[in-house]
Amino acid sequence: MNNFSAQQHLERFRATHKPRFILAGGMRWEYRMVGSGDSCVLVLPGIHGKGELAFRLAEALQASHRVVLPSYPPARRMAQLADGLIAILNAENIQRAHVFGSSYGGMVAQCLARQYPHRVGRLILTTTTAPNNEPLRRARMLARFATFLSAEAVKAAMRRRARSERHGRLSPSCLAASMSELRSAFNAQTLVCRLLAAAEFLRQQPDNTGARTSPDSVLILLGERDPMFTLSERRNLSSQYPQAAIHVIHKAGHFLEPEVQAALALPFLAS
Repeated sequence: MNNFSAQQHLERFRATHKPRFILAGGMRWEYRMVGSGDSCVLVLPGIHGKGELAFRLAEALQASHRVVLPSYPPARRMAQLADGLIAILNAENIQRAHVFGSSYGGMVAQCLARQYPHRVGRLILTTTTAPNNEPLRRARMLARFATFLSAEAVKAAMRRRARSERHGRLSPSCLAASMSELRSAFNAQTLVCRLLAAAEFLRQQPDNTGARTSPDSVLILLGERDPMFTLSERRNLSSQYPQAAIHVIHKAGHFLEPEVQAALALPFLAS
């Protein structure tokens, strides 16, 4: 699928699944609903914050699940994001949802599970990390986030993707969008808000929430060649969820193919 056809697919998805809006904590939230199953999955986007960019994953889950795709408002604290997500669930009369969080969304997912454990069913964390007590490692991780959010980094990623497509090697990406879509997701306000919320998450003290989970309640998906999170950061995540099922995707980077994620997530959610 080239960039142009991917953009067309995204536009068709937007036209078919109109956005819904609520006010929560003084901020305007936008979200989309997909599917009609009895079970609900809340899919949390990465640092770009646009829920609809996970439409390929949503479409892979929608046959058996009702899927909620929220977009993040300019929140500077993780608690604000968790509160807003609960407001969306309340607006849709959803008492309990499985939570699927990728990268930055995995941090939001963990915060939500800590803050509202009774509202979270199973937890799927992909290419993300857990709180870290070491200031130097936190600073390095935030620097990587800042680089990722920069316009030049987005352009470079799109150039790499275009080269892969020309050679018949579509690079793994859950961001099926054009350059203009990605540029519109990143601005100075986005950078400040995302970094402040991520810093707050990383400063949290590790607790035994993960250790208390049952063996079938947490699934962790990691890319073998993920450049965003170091091996020690991935081990930190695994150590905080010692009973989690862990899958390392061979040769995968930071962005895992939606169909691969769904193939692993669906049996986990159904078990």
